[in-house]
Amino acid sequence: MSLLGSRAVFTPVLLACYATTAAVHVASIVLNTLLPFHVVDLGGTKTQVGLLFSVMTIVSMFLRPDGGRLGGPPLAPGP
Repeated sequence: MSLLGSRAVFTPVLLACYATTAAVHVASIVLNTLLPFHVVDLGGTKTQVGLLFSVMTIVSMFLRPDGGRLGGPPLAPGP
């Protein structure tokens, strides 16, 4: 077995998924880092920056379970 793992982990489809996930994480980090500076440059206050992040967090908190239901396996049938 090689040092990096089996070949099944490095298929083209999975590599595309890895690259997409990495791009989304980098974009999220850049957005969360630079957005406060951009809002302040546009004339926003520190309170508005805080409210913006609060709204983003609350929306994320409510939408993530729905995303999990949509992307996850179907529910098992009831008894």
